[in-house]
This record gives sequence, C-alpha cells and structure tokens, in this order.
Amino acid sequence: MGAEELDELLSQAGISRYKLSQLLGMSQPAVQQWFSRGSVPAKHLLRISKVTGIDIKHFPLASMKAVNSNDSVDAYVMIPKLSHVSASAGGGEMIDSIDLFEEKEKIPIMPSDIPSSSNPDNLRAVKVDGKSMLPTLMPGSWVIFDTSVKHYNGDGLYVVSYAGALFVKRLQFYPSISSIEIISDNPQDKDYKVSLVENQQPLIIMGEVVVKVER
Repeated sequence: MGAEELDELLSQAGISRYKLSQLLGMSQPAVQQWFSRGSVPAKHLLRISKVTGIDIKHFPLASMKAVNSNDSVDAYVMIPKLSHVSASAGGGEMIDSIDLFEEKEKIPIMPSDIPSSSNPDNLRAVKVDGKSMLPTLMPGSWVIFDTSVKHYNGDGLYVVSYAGALFVKRLQFYPSISSIEIISDNPQDKDYKVSLVENQQPLIIMGEVVVKVER
C-alpha cells in the first residue's frame, strides 16, 4: 500500500503518524520509515485497521491479498457499526431503538478479544461521544457491545437508553434499595440512581460492553 494513501486515511481519521506508532506499539522511526520510502508493508495493514478503526475496505485489494495467510481477513470478526448515532458519555442522543440505524461499515476484531460467552452475531459497535467516561473511554473511540444482554449482568459498562437518550455508562446495582446507579468515570460528571420499584424514567439496557476500541 502506498504511504501517501495511508497518510490521507490517517488525516481523515484525525490520527498523526506519531499516534499511529503508539497505537501499533512500534517506534516512531520505524513507522516514519514507511512514509520515507513511500510504501507500507502489507503484513501491517490489518493491524493498522484494527487499532485505528479505518475500515479495511479503504485499503487497496492488491495489498490485502498480499497479507500473510496467518493474519488474513478471515482471522478477524467483522463487527457492524451503528451508523448516524453515538453512545454519549455526556448529554445523550435521543433514540428509541438501535434497530433504526444502518450497519454497513464494520470494525475488525480478533476472535481472542471477544469473550467466550458472547456470540459475534449479537455484537455491534457504537462510537463514544463526550468526556464523562474519561479516562476509561476517550471521545471518538468505539465500544463493542453484546445486544443479547438486555438485563443487568453484573457491575460494568453498558450501552443504555435512559430518558430516551443513548449512553455508554458504568452500572452498579444496590440490592438493599432496589436501585441501579448510572456512573460516569469522570469525577467531574454527575451520577444517577434509578429506582427499580418507583415510577421513574425507564432505564433500558441495549447491551453490555465487551470490547473497547481506541482510535
């Protein structure tokens, strides 16, 4: 793949060459060498797609065919992205159902990154918007969530609809008072307790977060 093509894709994604080297766990001089000589080794393309979130379809087909068979496209699970909607780590975006949104683009995930309890067919990816989940989730990153989990499944991260808005938040259950707390990891943001017995705004669990994909 031509380094100029990758440079353009990185620019569109807002990722610098230095950031790319960090995401890949490589030295900056090693990555810079690709751009100096004008080509990117095919064996790195799938890894670049995985860590940057750049769709594999944007890489030249000839380059993808040159990828080592031990690291082929088939080795990845392709998770559909929810289009035109984000899970807020801030104010929340109004949504009734995730089924309303197209799922054309996909994120490649290694099977080893997916919990054995999750069926890949039930996984969806949604973009994180806002800063209330810092430092756990960065704005612009993606989370993979299991849409088959429609109930509280233990303390952890969930994609939820609350008061008609879509959020990615941490949930914690308090059995003594029959309530679930909606927690923001950023201490500057407010947490909420939702009673399971009183008539409040409904908390609807859309799925449990199983993988975080940083951009």
